[in-house]
Amino acid sequence: MPIGSISEIKQPSNPYQNLSQRALRRCQVNAIKAMIPALDRSQAKAHALPRGAEDIGDGFVLLRALDSCARKLLPSEAQAFYRYFQDAEPDFAAGFPSQDDFEFKARKWARLRLPNALIARSAWKECNKPLSKLRLARCVKFVVSENGPTEVGEVRFFCQVGSQRRPVALISVFGPHDAQLYADSFETVEVREYRGSAALRVVDVKSIKTVVGMIPDEMPDAATYNTDYTHLHTGSRYFVVEKLGLKVGVLAGSDDPEMDIDE
Repeated sequence: MPIGSISEIKQPSNPYQNLSQRALRRCQVNAIKAMIPALDRSQAKAHALPRGAEDIGDGFVLLRALDSCARKLLPSEAQAFYRYFQDAEPDFAAGFPSQDDFEFKARKWARLRLPNALIARSAWKECNKPLSKLRLARCVKFVVSENGPTEVGEVRFFCQVGSQRRPVALISVFGPHDAQLYADSFETVEVREYRGSAALRVVDVKSIKTVVGMIPDEMPDAATYNTDYTHLHTGSRYFVVEKLGLKVGVLAGSDDPEMDIDE
């Protein structure tokens, strides 16, 4: 009779000794696969790219949905791209007198797979669903510069821009965490204010470190769950929750279930 996931028991006359040896062998094999992933042939299919995905290097993969064409952005979004181009491609930005005159089109991607196998989604697609039918997965932690602070933001969409088709994300950056509460909670509770379109920034997707949950500091009325298509509300406070067991899951070769969803 199978015991858990160990179904190789073949000596019913001495089951416990056989079980311990089978479990020991399973642990040894799993440890070797974790140290040398190339030996695990069963993971080859699991890590194959889904239809329409684009590998952008360093373990990052852009995933569908992909917009059918480049579309004109809202003024607040275009201004964020203007500020990005001032640093990334100053010659291009110099062709416009000011950011108020800058217009930009982008072809949007919906999702990004990170090197840790998590899937970062975006408001572009998530805001098509009410809160009651959504597993919010568009908030991320990112670090723009090597020695810069870790920031938290809501991904509006992903795209590729410039002459080199740089993969970037348009992010609404949350405000700084409540320092007093953070200290009083022994650096455990990290509460930040959502600032919406007033804090848009374009960042390289490879500056994104992980996906996080943003839980309301004050829970909304349950009656609004079927009518709330915004999910995050300007001026409201949210606390950061990182995925429990992430490091263990990555070590074991587990993938984010969002990988199986093709939008």
